[in-house]
Amino acid sequence: MRSRRREKKKKKKKKKKKKKKKKKKKKKKKKRGRRRRRRSIQMGPFRCVMLDGYDLISEALYKHHESLLGRPNNFVHKDIFQYRGVTSLNGNKWKEQRTFLLSLLRLLGVGRNIMAERIMGEDDYLLTTIDAAQGEPLDISNLVMVCVTNVICGVAFTKRFDQEDKTILYWLASIKRTFELLRSSAAINFFPILKYAPGDMFYYNELHSVLKNMRETVWGWFDRDNRKINVSDQAFEDLVQTFLTEIERRKEEHVVNTSLDEANLLSSMPAQRPLPILSYSPCSTWSISRVFRRGSTRKWKMLSALTTLQICQTRTNFHSSPPLSWKPSGFPESFLWV
Repeated sequence: MRSRRREKKKKKKKKKKKKKKKKKKKKKKKKRGRRRRRRSIQMGPFRCVMLDGYDLISEALYKHHESLLGRPNNFVHKDIFQYRGVTSLNGNKWKEQRTFLLSLLRLLGVGRNIMAERIMGEDDYLLTTIDAAQGEPLDISNLVMVCVTNVICGVAFTKRFDQEDKTILYWLASIKRTFELLRSSAAINFFPILKYAPGDMFYYNELHSVLKNMRETVWGWFDRDNRKINVSDQAFEDLVQTFLTEIERRKEEHVVNTSLDEANLLSSMPAQRPLPILSYSPCSTWSISRVFRRGSTRKWKMLSALTTLQICQTRTNFHSSPPLSWKPSGFPESFLWV
C-alpha cells in the first residue's frame, strides 16, 4: 500500500513539473512574439519603430499617446512648413491649436446643418453648370475641385469663386504641381544633402517658389487690412476673423507663451493644407461618373461623354424634386453667386 501511494505521489509531481514546463514555454513564446512585433528600422537618418498587431497599436495610442506627439525632423516640416500649423506643431502648442480650432469649427457650423446647407448650395451650382453644357463634352474635375474649395473657403474667408476665375484655377494647378514636386523630392527626407544638388535635380527650389506663391495668394484672401477687429464682439463671420480676434485678445491680456499668431494662422488654414481638396475631388468625380453610366453596359464612362438628356433622366430618378432654388442664409450674395 505504501509503495503504491509513493508511486502516485511521484506521478503527481511529474505531472505538475510537466505543467509548469508547458506554462514556461507558453510565456516564452508570448514574449518572443511580442518582441518580433516591435521592430526598429533605420530609414536614412531616421530610426523608426514599427508596431504590428492591434493590441500593441492600441496600447501605444491609449497609454503612451504623449510619446507619439512628436513630429519627424524632415524637410517638409522643417523647411516648408517651419513647424507651424496643426500638422507640424507638437506638444502643448499642438494641443492649444487643436482645441481652439475644433471649438472654432464647431462654432462656425462644421458637423451641423449649417455646413450641410453650404454643401447643398454648391451641389445645386454643380448640377446647373452641368445642365448648361447642353450635351457638349465637359471636364468636371476642375469644377468639382472649385466646388470643394468654395465650401472650405466659405468657412475660412467667407469667400466664393466662380469656376472660370483665373486666380482659383491657377491656385488649383499649383496644388497639383505641389504634390508632383513632393513626390519627386521625397529622397531629400532621407538624404538632406540632396537639396544642394546642382541644377535643382530634386525640385527643392521650385517647390519653395510654388508654396511661396500659394501663401501669398491665401494671405491676399485674408484681406487683413480691411478687417475690423473688435475684441468684445462675439459674432464671427469666418475662421480668419475669429482667429485674429483671439490673437488681439491675448495680446491685450499679455499672454506670452502662445502659438496663436498670424504665421500659425496662415499655416493652419484648410486652404494651405490642400490634401482634402485633392483627396475628395477624384472620389466625387468618379462617383458622379459612376452614377451617370449606361444601364445596359457594365463599363462606366466619364461625364464628358454624356448628353444632357441622360443627365436630366438621371437627375429625375435620383431627385424627385426640382433643382434647389434657395440660397443658404446668413451669408452675403458675393459669397454664394459671383
